[in-house]
Amino acid sequence: MRLKMMMRFRAHFYKSALILVLLLFACSKNGNMSFCVIPEEGKDASECGTVFTIGEFRAIISLKEPFGKERVIYSIFDIDSGSETAEEIVTVDVDPDAMSAFADIGIYNSGRYRITVTTVDGTKLAEGEVETREE
Repeated sequence: MRLKMMMRFRAHFYKSALILVLLLFACSKNGNMSFCVIPEEGKDASECGTVFTIGEFRAIISLKEPFGKERVIYSIFDIDSGSETAEEIVTVDVDPDAMSAFADIGIYNSGRYRITVTTVDGTKLAEGEVETREE
């Protein structure tokens, strides 16, 4: 009987924890980040993913609220090196009323990278990981 109660409690606990995590994620001010091949002039990005040949690709963020700032900062970190220092920083001017922006990022070494987008005052807007490989 005691085992049944513990199993029931555990099931309810996990369900509650999952709901809480989903609610926190849904209410987050952080946006989504996607990575795409840089499209030809006048076309939309369509080839998106998280693994690219070394070179340039486009990092796109979409927020739930306007930026409220005129500039955002894309910081590129080399995950494989374990360094907390950005390998590269790209600053992008944005419309404060806009809710999306992009930066063309160049990574010329194979590896895994974390790209974090913040406002100039350090507020994190979005984050994502991408892998680059030789052809």
